[in-house]
Amino acid sequence: MQLAATKIITRKTTRHGGAAGMRAI
Repeated sequence: MQLAATKIITRKTTRHGGAAGMRAI
């Protein structure tokens, strides 16, 4: 379940900035 949530978060942050989203996790 956590993996799915991270995937959605990363997908949303990708629009804002892939690097920022990856660093947040």
